[in-house]
Amino acid sequence: MQEETRSTDTYPIDETYPVDVEVLYPERSSRLQAVLALTIVPKLVLIIPHYFVLYVVGLVALLAVFVGLLMVVITGKYPRALFNFQVGVVRYNTRISAWLICLVDKYPPFRLRS
Repeated sequence: MQEETRSTDTYPIDETYPVDVEVLYPERSSRLQAVLALTIVPKLVLIIPHYFVLYVVGLVALLAVFVGLLMVVITGKYPRALFNFQVGVVRYNTRISAWLICLVDKYPPFRLRS
């Protein structure tokens, strides 16, 4: 007799998961930004500095992955500072993407913290 397995659709399964992403549903959206999104050119011009910064920060994050790998091999632990930096890069990228595809109206700040 085969044992029945049960699955869950909740994510993350572990409540102690260290990273959480949340996009708040706005009470009201800007109509002007919606019209500008139809002509994507203004948003693309405004996003160029963010992509330049994200490119540079992404290269540093790639280097941090290799440093973290060495630290795990040597010490057995992933350094908290490198983890926080990687999380900040992902947050920054998510903020830029959310603004570009009109999930939020607020222009994203140039910072890695939330």
